[in-house]
Amino acid sequence: MKQVNRLYPSPIQLLLVTSAAIFGFEATIMIFITILPPLPHLVETLLDSALLAVLMSPALYLFLYRPLIRHIAERKQAEEEIMQRNRELAALNEMSAAVSHSLELQHMLETCQQLLTEQFEIPGGAIFCYEEETAALRLEISWGLPATVSSAFETIHARAFHNERILRAPEPMAESDLLDLSDLFKPGLGINDSEWKGYLCVPLLAEGRLQGVIDLFSRTPARFKPSQVDFFKAMGQVIGVAIQNARLYQAEQYSRRIAESLRGASLALTQTLDLDTVLNTLLDYVGRLVPYDSAHILLLETETRLAMRALRGYERWTDPERLHAMTLDVDQFPHIAALLGDQKSILIADTQRHRDWQPRVGTEHVRNWMGVPILVGGKTIGICGLDKTEPGFFTPEQVRLVEGLMGQAAVVIQNAWLFGQVRAGRERLQNLSRRLVEVQESERGYIARELHDDAGQTLASLMLGLKLLELDANRPEAVIARVAELRGVADNVLENLHRLARNLRPPSLDRLGLVTTLRQYVQTLNEHHNVSVRFEAHGFDVIHLPATVETTLYRVVQEALNNLVRHARATEGSVVLERCSDRVIATVKDNGVGFDPAQGMQSGRLGLVGIQERVEILGGTLRIESLAGLGTTLAVEVPCGYSNIDRR
Repeated sequence: MKQVNRLYPSPIQLLLVTSAAIFGFEATIMIFITILPPLPHLVETLLDSALLAVLMSPALYLFLYRPLIRHIAERKQAEEEIMQRNRELAALNEMSAAVSHSLELQHMLETCQQLLTEQFEIPGGAIFCYEEETAALRLEISWGLPATVSSAFETIHARAFHNERILRAPEPMAESDLLDLSDLFKPGLGINDSEWKGYLCVPLLAEGRLQGVIDLFSRTPARFKPSQVDFFKAMGQVIGVAIQNARLYQAEQYSRRIAESLRGASLALTQTLDLDTVLNTLLDYVGRLVPYDSAHILLLETETRLAMRALRGYERWTDPERLHAMTLDVDQFPHIAALLGDQKSILIADTQRHRDWQPRVGTEHVRNWMGVPILVGGKTIGICGLDKTEPGFFTPEQVRLVEGLMGQAAVVIQNAWLFGQVRAGRERLQNLSRRLVEVQESERGYIARELHDDAGQTLASLMLGLKLLELDANRPEAVIARVAELRGVADNVLENLHRLARNLRPPSLDRLGLVTTLRQYVQTLNEHHNVSVRFEAHGFDVIHLPATVETTLYRVVQEALNNLVRHARATEGSVVLERCSDRVIATVKDNGVGFDPAQGMQSGRLGLVGIQERVEILGGTLRIESLAGLGTTLAVEVPCGYSNIDRR
């Protein structure tokens, strides 16, 4: 029909051309007949008709029959193309309706695969989804292909995709663009076998953005015709829009779950001020957002030491008391030191390849680690760590989720920590007050016994001696002897009273200062007990420190040395006083049997509790390190003001 229209643009022109041809042929025949010798009229008529038929047949064929046949063929072809387009449109409508019934990605892709198999008779294919953030393709579904394809193309980077060209220029590419399937697919996948002859790669687009790729295979070389490329391109857009909608739905559902989890966590965390409950609830909600194999929460005790407060998934550590006794020195773990210093999360994809990772006993299973700081007011109060046995499992998106949850929980953790400190402090104060009353009564009883048993008896003996002196008034020699005896009794009373006063508070502390008093105390201790204690003092260029500081440090050292003698069974020890700028550090060491500092504090031992309370009143810090059989180190650091007042 297109050819007819090209030769004869209009029916009028066709009529004119045909009429002119008939007239020309007839005129030519008549002229030819007139040239011939005269013939009978009947012969001329037959000859005219025969010549006209002979000459008109090619003209009629060329100008009428052939265009008509072409017109009929092209019309039939056009009708077939229209029917094909209608079938394709019906198929596209059916596919659009089918994929629009579900927003679940996997169900939608299974529907697409079923339509391609049943409606379009495509025996093999694979649908990939494209992740723009990571520039990777993930195989979502495949059919009719060898199992090796699924394992080989489960996740593949765009640069390694077998048809990278279509990712750079997202247009359908048929087998006519290829020399052989082996140009694209590596041997061993089973695609290069003789079974597969046809191939078509279609980009899945939505709003001009690549959502994925679909590979279609056939067993006939000419299955995918150029005339079908537009259809498959439209099909790719339908599937691409469906994938985009499914992803948007997934993102909306995911965001809703995240919001619900965060809201639930916020409500749950505010229901209690018990720190252990808060931290364990927090790990529960972290697990809902990010699946982990093991997890832990560490809180800062000092600037360089973290204390374990919550654990999940560690088989070695299940005892709560042992858990609270676990500490971690920040300086020994560079990645944790970097996290605390930068106040930024750290994601270690593979611990075996990370230079700063230092495994500890019980953490051999950790291959992927995520550390998130717990921040309050710009200050780090702890760390939440998540572990996975699979390298590269955690993603930056999951890190951001945990950061958001830690941001909500940080204030709650701090409040629970402070509440626990206040409650523990109140319990310690109550215990200390009760014990102080007991000690006060004990000291009063001790003083009463000393006065009654020693001073009282001595004074009674003195009174008896005075009465005897009266009786010997007329005997000068006896009086002199009796006076000497009474003088010794009086001296003994004074010595005992002086010893009692010195034990209550040494006068040298006020007159000579802390360093001299402690040196005398250590010397006396060495003389009366089977121990060897060394005393050192550095940086004391003044006579006195403030009275509260000297009293506190004296009582702390006194209590530590008493423990050294009574409980530690030590043979050697040392006392070191050091003044650095505006702070004083007192360190007492021994080689005794050692003890558990945490248990000692929890048991409410008056000596340790008293030391801690005295130090905290001055705003100082107390550190106790002790191991069974390796002795004990007690270090106290308190601030001090400069004072050079001679208080004698």
